[in-house]
Amino acid sequence: MVKIHKLFNTYIWLLDVIFRYGPITQKEINQRWVHTEMSEGTPIPRSTFYKTLDAIEETFGVKIVCDFRNENKYSVADSKSLTQNTMARWLLSTMSVAGVVRESKNLQDRILLEQVPSGDMLLTEITRAMEHKVTLIIRYRKFIDAEAYEAELEPYCLKLFRQRWYMLARRTDRDYLAIYALDRMEMAQETKTRFCLPDDFDANNHFVNLFGVFQPQDKEEKPQIIKIRTYNGEWNYMNTLPLHPSQKEVSKTKEYHDYTLRIHPTHDFKMEILSRGKNIEILEPENLRNEIIGMLLETMNRYNR
Repeated sequence: MVKIHKLFNTYIWLLDVIFRYGPITQKEINQRWVHTEMSEGTPIPRSTFYKTLDAIEETFGVKIVCDFRNENKYSVADSKSLTQNTMARWLLSTMSVAGVVRESKNLQDRILLEQVPSGDMLLTEITRAMEHKVTLIIRYRKFIDAEAYEAELEPYCLKLFRQRWYMLARRTDRDYLAIYALDRMEMAQETKTRFCLPDDFDANNHFVNLFGVFQPQDKEEKPQIIKIRTYNGEWNYMNTLPLHPSQKEVSKTKEYHDYTLRIHPTHDFKMEILSRGKNIEILEPENLRNEIIGMLLETMNRYNR
């Protein structure tokens, strides 16, 4: 078990280094490798290096190629594909951070990570039910409810948002999809009842017009074009971490930058706008702008009381 764990960590480390610093030679890779605790100060033997490249392709589906015309430098064959594969990038990022923390034991009290709610403890049960296409019996308690309730669900997909795991599922006694937060589940258990995932269901398409996980109350509602103005350098944060993939910068001056988004203005989106304070302003549509103004006035009245 220890040997398998060490091999997996080696795969992650090597893939991360080649993706991050490639094109890179084997000599340059070994210069980094010998400074890790995994290496025990010994470079990676050539035969082991090639076997590791094959294992990375088999394990992660990522092919690493060597450019013999460019000093035998190694790089990821299709780095764009890896970047767009959110699951692969999340796994690589998570495991890389874990490796950094593990290899820097003397710095562990100086590397501070965000605490994640305990909902990930149920990931095994849920992913297994998704794989087998069987329903789940869950016991769920909303934050606003005193008592938990049980329901039978068809698990469609999982989504990680703001350090919380969510499951999109259909209750067997209802005809619509809903979101369930894993940290509010007290229990999740597989049944033997099979269900059919609709042929036209696409998890990415389901969330494509959403800011996070909240869905519009009106299922027939169309996404809107929302125009946002940013001040005081807030555009730097918008540019480096867009609010949504549809975000486009449409104009700018020294005082402000304007953007458009095509999304549903759901509750979590409005909370995000309010969290940016005076540095962000909704310009259009007017009804959303007025709603944000009303929420700000209500907040001011609460403080004035």
